[in-house]
Amino acid sequence: MTHSRRTILQRTGLAGTAIVGGATGTVGASDDARVDGTITDFGSPVAGATVTFDGEGAGSEGELTTESDEDGSFSRTLSPGTYTMTVAADGYAEETRSVAVESGDAVTVTVQLDRSWGPGEGELELDVTRRGGGRTIPSYVTVYGDEVYGEYAPRGSIPDPDQHGRGFVVSEGWWEIRVSNVDGYSDGYAAVYVPADETVRPWVQLSAGEETIARMGTIAGRILGGSSVPIADATVTVDGEPIPIAADGTFETDVAHGRHEVEASAPGYEPRRRTVEARFGRTTTLPVRFATDSNES
Repeated sequence: MTHSRRTILQRTGLAGTAIVGGATGTVGASDDARVDGTITDFGSPVAGATVTFDGEGAGSEGELTTESDEDGSFSRTLSPGTYTMTVAADGYAEETRSVAVESGDAVTVTVQLDRSWGPGEGELELDVTRRGGGRTIPSYVTVYGDEVYGEYAPRGSIPDPDQHGRGFVVSEGWWEIRVSNVDGYSDGYAAVYVPADETVRPWVQLSAGEETIARMGTIAGRILGGSSVPIADATVTVDGEPIPIAADGTFETDVAHGRHEVEASAPGYEPRRRTVEARFGRTTTLPVRFATDSNES
């Protein structure tokens, strides 16, 4: 198997953007307003998320709710007013923001959810075959969640049918699976939700080929000043380690799957600090802007 190509996944997540909103049009002749939105997890849609609006416009109805579709989109008609919008989905931390709408407004919001795990535990088992089925294939399996676990599966299944063991005992929540080191096959991927006190057994199918999925993630970005030009003598550290910055202000580094502390500094400005989530085989984009009139990055 060659490791010259690193990408079956290649999605990009934008660090630090939870909700971005703005009025984009009008509803029509009605005095009502409408909120349209999209809910994502690292660029992928989140279906079945509950979106709740609670505020002065709800009146006697109390909380107003809707749910995201398969493509992560949702829409809710509201009376004019200011609302607390809460987005909740299994395996994710709740996101809460304030949304104000006026009569006839059509407001668009984008919500990026962060995964969360626990407090319960479940069990993750799996089988690996070629695409379409057949005998299981010996492979190396790595699972990623609030921890990272890896195990060689000599018969292509976890637990090994000859050992009568257990699968991975994991925190309840979303887990991603990377299957690698199978001659003649590209690496495999799956994502599954593991409920507390339950066993989940996905089937990972491998395609013939030589494509690989990188075991590391990437954090990349660009440091700019208020005039959108690079800042001389700026520095970036990830978990305390300095990262080289190019002349145009760009930086990039490979990191382990998980959350990392990033700090950007520049002479004459307050440092910017942020916890950034990196995922194996993908890039987290972290734009950093220093300006004299704002402390936002």
